[in-house]
This record gives sequence, structure tokens and C-alpha cells, in this order.
Amino acid sequence: MENEFEGFVMPGARILPVFLLLDVSGTMSLDNKMYELNRAVKEMIETFKREQAVQVEIYVSIITFGDQAEMISELRAVSEIAYSDLVAGGETCMGQAFAMAKEIIEDRNKLPPNSYRPVVVLVSDGWPQDRNDPGNKKFESQLDQFIATGRSAKCDRWSLAIGADADITMMKRFMNHPEKEVCYVEDAADIHKFFRFISSSTVQRSKSITPDVIPAELVSTDILDLNFD
Repeated sequence: MENEFEGFVMPGARILPVFLLLDVSGTMSLDNKMYELNRAVKEMIETFKREQAVQVEIYVSIITFGDQAEMISELRAVSEIAYSDLVAGGETCMGQAFAMAKEIIEDRNKLPPNSYRPVVVLVSDGWPQDRNDPGNKKFESQLDQFIATGRSAKCDRWSLAIGADADITMMKRFMNHPEKEVCYVEDAADIHKFFRFISSSTVQRSKSITPDVIPAELVSTDILDLNFD
């Protein structure tokens, strides 16, 4: 039988992709939120570099959303990422970040079909807001497409809400899993705890003989199709 994936398989280790969708809107400049987020992301990247498994290579993509979504780092091996501090400012154009990440996830040239199930992490301290999207109609469509269609629907998704103004209901929808709850921190100094949790679970997966199986201690019931492609 012809292998439809031939030509798309990366040489060497299979990749475990991690997508970071990070809020850099104006409110993230308050209460040390951006400082702590930068610190946490740097720590995560260094952890991935240090704990890289032989059989699995962790890839990372960083997408921010403020007045617009911006690709800070293309999906690439974590060893190739040189992280620079993010700066806060603008609105919260979150839907654009969903669309940008989905475009990569659905592209079999950028994300080979033999990749392990991606981890997608959403971090925000506010509600989706885009002056060019009255009523958030476009945002709703972008969110629904991300969580319900194509390969992105099969990702392992996590949300971190920072502060009382975060849209926790929407972030729960983003995860779209009855056993998962939105992680919440009131104090920005606790952001690193969430990132350490994601780092630890991702490293654990990368060293497992079954990296596509989410560890039982993270999710009590796995209702998702484990075949990423």
C-alpha cells in the first residue's frame, strides 16, 4: 500500500509540537504580568532544551496577540529558539492567534503527519477584543473552527487565566474537555507554576513509549482520538 505520508516524515526523531498563544495586550503590562510571563516562557524553553529525549524532539511555536496576532517563533526545534522578552500593548485579538496556529497545524508540510499530538497553551488576562470585529462574530468562528474541525480539534489544549478579568468561560470552551478546568492565578508571580506543569507533562510525554497518550494524572478521562493525524 502506498504511504500517503511519504516525503513528509522528518528524519530522525518524531516531533512533539508545543504552541504558545500568549496575550500581550495592554493590560498585561500591569502588576508584573508581562515580566512574569517572559520569565516563565524562558524557563520552559530551557527545560525543554535540557530534558530533550532521544526518540522525540520538542518543537515550539510562539504566537502573541495584542492589536494583531504575531508569529514570534515559527514552529521549530526548541534548540533553535532564542527567546526575546515580549512587550505588552494594544487590544486582545485572540481569534487571529487561533487562525494563525490552525494554519500551521493543518499544513502537513509544516507539521508532518507522523508528529505526536500537539500541546496548545492559551494564556490571557482579558476578553477577546478587536475593533475590526464588532460583536466578536469572527472570533467565535475562529474559536469554533480551532476546537471542532480538522487536526487542531485533536490537540491537547490548556488555558491559563491571569486575574479576575480573564474570560474563564471562553477559556474553558477552548479546552473543550469535560475533565479539564481552566488554570487560574490571581498573582502574576504564580504564572511560572502553570508553565512548570506544562513543561513537566510535556517532558514526561516525550520520554514515554506512548507519547500520544496523555498521562492519566493529567486527565482522568481521555475522550479524544489519540491518532493525531
